[in-house]
Amino acid sequence: MQPDPMFDNVYKDVVFDKLPNYGRKAGEHLAKQSRMGRQYPRFVEWGYDQEDTYQEALRKYHQLIYGVDYSIGMVLAELKKLNIDDNTIIIFSSDNGYFNGSHGLGSKVLPYEEGARTPLIIVDPRQKNKAQRTASLTGNVDITATILDYAGVSIPSIYDGKSIRPLVENPKSQIRSTLPIIQVWGPKATHCLTVMDDKYKYVYWYYKDASENIYPTEELFDIENDPYEMVNLANQSKYKPQLSKMQKLYDKQLNHWKKRRRKIQWV
Repeated sequence: MQPDPMFDNVYKDVVFDKLPNYGRKAGEHLAKQSRMGRQYPRFVEWGYDQEDTYQEALRKYHQLIYGVDYSIGMVLAELKKLNIDDNTIIIFSSDNGYFNGSHGLGSKVLPYEEGARTPLIIVDPRQKNKAQRTASLTGNVDITATILDYAGVSIPSIYDGKSIRPLVENPKSQIRSTLPIIQVWGPKATHCLTVMDDKYKYVYWYYKDASENIYPTEELFDIENDPYEMVNLANQSKYKPQLSKMQKLYDKQLNHWKKRRRKIQWV
């Protein structure tokens, strides 16, 4: 968490704005399970709760990202020096992001946007179009399939991942209609399975502890109109059709997971 000293002046005087979902109050509507992992205490432990330490944490965070950008620049310069930059496809991604105080949380892992999203940049020197963004759903599970596709290797049918290459060639296309987010790391109370499409995200927290008044909880977010996930629609009657649709997608994903699990043989 310590940036290279050569970047100490980068973001030195920047004052970062807080997102609309910053702070503890912005997390009160979320399931109790979301507050039962390391993410909840790290809001305080990592200094997001105080203005001065918040700004310090955000500066370090962005200095680290700047350092990654700098390192990638060195790699790109070397590719050009070796005259292979026009014959090299670059795929850049990373681990998922930090909450940085959103919903009163620190760290990452939970399925909310700030802790679940990852960057993804693909550069194919054969594509002459300018830099473009795509709104199509993709996941890190798709990266391996993409590499195989570019290498001319058949993608095994057992793979859940799909090649992102069609999106590079046509950003308006789609490679998948839904995407699961699987969280089975850390305390069992924070384990959950999430399914999202291009508009809604459905989270099912299945942990139960009646002695602590904790029961399985559903969350439904309209990530198109509510990207900061400030309103849980799961208990609103007018969204019952959307909830039912996402529940069915969840069941389908869960059954797929169970089916694939049985086929795995560990050696």
